[in-house]
Amino acid sequence: MKGFHFILRGDMAFFRNPFTLSFFDSLIGPQKTHIVGMIGNAMGLQYDEMNELYAKLFIGVKIINISGFINDLWKLKNLKTDKKKQSDSTITSRKLLNRPSFKIFIATENEKLIREIYDSIISPSRVLYLGHSDFLAVVENVSSLYEIANTEDSKVDSFIETKEKYNIQIGTGFFISPQVCKCAHSFSYKGSRRTLEEQREVLMFYNVNLNFYEPVAQFKFGDEHCVLL
Repeated sequence: MKGFHFILRGDMAFFRNPFTLSFFDSLIGPQKTHIVGMIGNAMGLQYDEMNELYAKLFIGVKIINISGFINDLWKLKNLKTDKKKQSDSTITSRKLLNRPSFKIFIATENEKLIREIYDSIISPSRVLYLGHSDFLAVVENVSSLYEIANTEDSKVDSFIETKEKYNIQIGTGFFISPQVCKCAHSFSYKGSRRTLEEQREVLMFYNVNLNFYEPVAQFKFGDEHCVLL
């Protein structure tokens, strides 16, 4: 398996949590669907091609920085409104990430595909966003391609599926304790329609190390290692 990593940052980001309805909450980092969508955009793929790409990739995420949160008001057009009513829009709030930065790890067993992704991340076909078209993404510090090796470590600093029995080691300054986030994992397809089949609970956190009681399977990218989802 081959892969590489890069820094993904921006002034603000919004990674929609689909399980909040009264207001638009953001996950504190991108889940796999966000990253695969961004990669597909960089490659100039169409929707159906992105669906095929999803099953071929493994993704790892570490939060490098979040300076805080911003709440703003958003005006939405209500497409199901009663035409007799004067107002056809709704005001809601959404939570944004302030000056986020992430280290993204990409891996696949398809060597031709990883080279195409690598070239597309360096020179994307389309503009890249941080979860929403309001927020432009900056890609920098793209690593070389690595032959990825298996490893184990009880210390985890990347997103990981929920596991039991761990303690946390908090860094200095602003931090976000582990949050259990429901993330899409697999889909079924009927024509152009995609239906969520399985979701998994992923621990997301910032400026915190998780120390598990048992070693956790991870993958080495040169001198760094992370959990792949």
